[in-house]
Amino acid sequence: MQLGLQAQGGYQKYFNSFIGMAYYSYFGFRYLYMGVDSNSLSDLNRYNLGIGGNLLFNLYSKIKKPKVGHAKIQAYGLFAGLLGIVNFWNANFIGGSLTCHNANLDAVFGLSIRVDKFKWSLGVHIPLIDEIRTIGSGGNSLTLMDNYKSADLFMNFTTFF
Repeated sequence: MQLGLQAQGGYQKYFNSFIGMAYYSYFGFRYLYMGVDSNSLSDLNRYNLGIGGNLLFNLYSKIKKPKVGHAKIQAYGLFAGLLGIVNFWNANFIGGSLTCHNANLDAVFGLSIRVDKFKWSLGVHIPLIDEIRTIGSGGNSLTLMDNYKSADLFMNFTTFF
């Protein structure tokens, strides 16, 4: 299990109360600590950079516009889209480190809840291109896989300006 953080910045536009689009840039960091053992991998860092777009579908949307103040919004929906991503891997072995990179296209989908200026999303990134690569040094090696079995689960918190 890898732990990490991600940040997104972008723009979203709703065409009506139920259908919209979102465009964003993406940065992610994941860290996997393996422990210290002689002749083995100690940790693995993965950095992601990407650009994506999602279709937004609100299954329920309620907007109240008071005479004074901001509109009150409640929306529950789904999102689906594509994320073009470049991965940078850094594997630290006892006695050295190795790096590699690859590019992939991820399918992105999930659920979202919006209340006023805040939105919570729970979703998954699934790599669409199967790729297996091995990095190693001397007798140490590591096989990295990008496929549907290496999907990333994420939870986002968004605020609107």
